[in-house]
Amino acid sequence: MHLLNSINELLVHGTKWNRLDISDPLTGELLTSRVDPELKIVNNEPISSEHYLDYFHGQLSVSPNNNWLIDNGWEWHPLGSVTSWNINEWIINNVWESEDGKSKKSLWWGKYDWNEPVCWISETEIGIVGRFDYDLVDEDDIHNYTSDLLFRIIDVRDGRELKRFNIDDGNLFFDEYLYCSSQDRGFKIYDIITGNEIYNENSINTKVYHSMSKEFLSIVNNELTICKLFKEKVCDNV
Repeated sequence: MHLLNSINELLVHGTKWNRLDISDPLTGELLTSRVDPELKIVNNEPISSEHYLDYFHGQLSVSPNNNWLIDNGWEWHPLGSVTSWNINEWIINNVWESEDGKSKKSLWWGKYDWNEPVCWISETEIGIVGRFDYDLVDEDDIHNYTSDLLFRIIDVRDGRELKRFNIDDGNLFFDEYLYCSSQDRGFKIYDIITGNEIYNENSINTKVYHSMSKEFLSIVNNELTICKLFKEKVCDNV
């Protein structure tokens, strides 16, 4: 995937199951060079060196201002685990930022699945779809959780949950409102403030959204269909 800093375009890519790097695609220069941490078995006990990361990297997404990266990965048992960290810290100050840097935050540990839909709500707020894994919930605390599919808005700077509401599964797009689309459920629009579903059209299943042209693209029977967003003008009576 590509991200943009103040100079040029850079590439974030996986180099091992538990390692990400940043490279300059024009020169091939590796910007996050570091020695791989090790995991050894000593007397039948696992011993890991500093910065060792027991985590499988997943879907990556860069914030609109190119300052933050979220990683929609997983850990063994398995369980979903979404993390975030600051890209500038990673490039400029600490090549280990993606492992255990000071900006790295756990956004949702203990998801039932991983690589589920995500979308940016603002420069620092990410929306994540998923379910809690009940096997990881303490029995005394289980009344605070639900098995429903949730949309959680989380601040990547500190990992705080700002809002949550129930949602259907599907592709996610945000532009003032939250758009959710799937073949089974159709096209739905949610009010991001209240979490209420305000529109539903079963005949539409959009795959991608272009935020500049305000257009959704659907593919049905090898035919392309474009749906465009329009703002309705409201005029006051004089």
